[in-house]
Amino acid sequence: MEGGGKWDIQGNMKKMIRINIQERNRVGAGKALYFFCITCFLIIFFGKESYLSAQVTGYKWENLKIGGGGYVTGIVIHPTDKDIMYIRTDVGGAYRWNKNAARWDQILNWISPENANLIGVDGMALDPNNPERVYLALGQRIDEEGGIFRSEDRGETWTKLFDVAFEGNGRIARWIGECIAVDPLNGNIIYAGTRKRGLWRSDDDGKTWSRVEDVPEGYTGVRPSGVRSIVFDSAETKNGRSSVIYVGVPYSGIYVSHNGGESFAQIPGAPRTPARMQVVNSELFVTHGRGFVCYSNGEWYDFTPEPGKNYVALAVDETDSRKMVVAQRYGKFFNPIYRSADKGRTWEQINTEQVPAKLNVTIPWWSKTRFSSATSAMALVPGGSGELYYTDWFGVWQTPDIWAKTLNWNTVVRGHEETVVLALVSPPAGPLLYSGVADVSGFIHENTTDYVTRKISTFNECFSISVCETRPAHVVLLGAKSWGGEETTLLTSADFGKNWTKKTLPGGEKLGRIAVSALNPECMVYVSGNGNVYCSLDGGEIWEKCEGTPENVIELENVWNRNKILTSDLVDGGFYIFKEGTIYTSNDGIAWERKNKIAVSHLEDRFINIVPVPGRSGEIWISLGTDGLWKTDDKGTTFNRIPGFDNARLMCWGAPAPGTDLPTAYVYGKWNSNWGIYRSIDMGESWVRINDDKNRFPAGVAAIDGDKNVFGRIYVGSGGYGISYGEPAK
Repeated sequence: MEGGGKWDIQGNMKKMIRINIQERNRVGAGKALYFFCITCFLIIFFGKESYLSAQVTGYKWENLKIGGGGYVTGIVIHPTDKDIMYIRTDVGGAYRWNKNAARWDQILNWISPENANLIGVDGMALDPNNPERVYLALGQRIDEEGGIFRSEDRGETWTKLFDVAFEGNGRIARWIGECIAVDPLNGNIIYAGTRKRGLWRSDDDGKTWSRVEDVPEGYTGVRPSGVRSIVFDSAETKNGRSSVIYVGVPYSGIYVSHNGGESFAQIPGAPRTPARMQVVNSELFVTHGRGFVCYSNGEWYDFTPEPGKNYVALAVDETDSRKMVVAQRYGKFFNPIYRSADKGRTWEQINTEQVPAKLNVTIPWWSKTRFSSATSAMALVPGGSGELYYTDWFGVWQTPDIWAKTLNWNTVVRGHEETVVLALVSPPAGPLLYSGVADVSGFIHENTTDYVTRKISTFNECFSISVCETRPAHVVLLGAKSWGGEETTLLTSADFGKNWTKKTLPGGEKLGRIAVSALNPECMVYVSGNGNVYCSLDGGEIWEKCEGTPENVIELENVWNRNKILTSDLVDGGFYIFKEGTIYTSNDGIAWERKNKIAVSHLEDRFINIVPVPGRSGEIWISLGTDGLWKTDDKGTTFNRIPGFDNARLMCWGAPAPGTDLPTAYVYGKWNSNWGIYRSIDMGESWVRINDDKNRFPAGVAAIDGDKNVFGRIYVGSGGYGISYGEPAK
């Protein structure tokens, strides 16, 4: 039945009887009868054929193995248990180290679209006397929801303690910190530095909070840095709490309390731009924008290995404060890392002839030149063994002994997946999946078990991919050097992406979308980021401007717009463009015809995806965000809404269910206020939710595609958590 028309109650009742017999076998007759009655009531009351039958149980969700790829901005290790470790990232959430599996586990999977801004992690802390507790400062953008959150079970469940905004993906100071600290002598005392509201303290285990007025707010303008670093000196006590607390405020200096937090004062001579701080034996060690210093007995000592450089990462051995490690931050790769065993009198730079470093890289596509890139944080394992971890732009590195004559560095990346997906295509033959990814181009994925071996291209950004349906060895993609589309280039391949040929694009054009004909790989349509439409009939050598297309089809300033407004019919090889609710069609890519407009009051331009149906000429499904899910089976002459979805952000097709030749539909959207991935094996007549609340894609869903050869498998590209895939558990 088409949405909005008459419906066949007898057919729907038969269908519900069939579904509920299956449900009864699973949950028992009583529950099945209840389910049956409720569903029949909904059908009769609402007059909708499309319905949600159940949530599928037994779906397995994993990440495709890419390996790192994003900025790890901090690491903390519990002082009493070296295996309790956490890392934070700027766009990919936070992870806990899983000792038994030797991998990082995401601990923010509970985040959903309703609270999506919480995926940014701006700071973290552990309670030295309670290894079960972990604190996070959550908030990706300063003008949206954020807060101080605590877990009592190592990240399994979370409670908000303090409602305050953060900027974990701010371009400023996200590598500085940590902005939360728990008093080592009293776990009820918690300090939180904020981006715009200064320093706050709770004396009652997070129940209430008060502003510490003696500490300034710090810089609170565009890209605010605020209060970023807090450390305790517990050698002296006052009323059961640490007497000395240091607070780092970039562009304002360092503030200290000697009376357990009753008052704070600025320390004269302190660096103006403190980054990371550590207290060992009542001495304060500080990296800053121009060097590395120590504050001891009221005096400042400069230990900078190479003056005038920006230092951030810092680790001092708590069993022997003469042993120190610091790193510069700026410079793309091989930022200098220095070690000193005599408290800064002499320094050795690692990865030199004097102190060689062997890089043991477990991720095949990583280049060894990625070592020490924008190094942000360091931590020595408690106990004085010399084992050290550091974090940077692409992941986590570890050396078992930072004081060894020759250093062995190992990538510790398993489980850490932090790439931002721009495009996904699952082809009917060849590789498992093609992905376009921000900053690291994208990949050709051969299977679900192994790390990808190579990037899809040499460009930094890959934002549009198309495969010829009937000759799938032919693949085309658009890539660029930068987010803004600098040096936008078309690449074509005739061997599943093993080899690429660089082609020209119309002069002055950049960014945009590409589609190759399903029948002829030499025929392709390009919609530029400036909104112009071109066609090539010779594989991208010569381009001709199209006739009959709308003006300003799409206006792009960068790679972040993921709307799919251009596609090819998978049967007849023609093309479709969607603009302002209207379908434009072309049989040859050159001449275009305007069809009718979808009857909606408005169009949400952030979520538009037109997807042709495999094996059905002229049938297209269109997801329109809050305007729902629509379809046309006559190339846009008429439209019908597929009922049930309050919001349909993305849709795709996958392999048919066993015993049928109907392609499987997947929608990422909201059904009766519940966000999820929904699946239909009967062309939208019924739907099931296939994810659960432990797999909610916390970094946001940016692209989806169904596997064309394996029923039930779907690939989900995120805005910072790589690529997940789900499939029925065996």
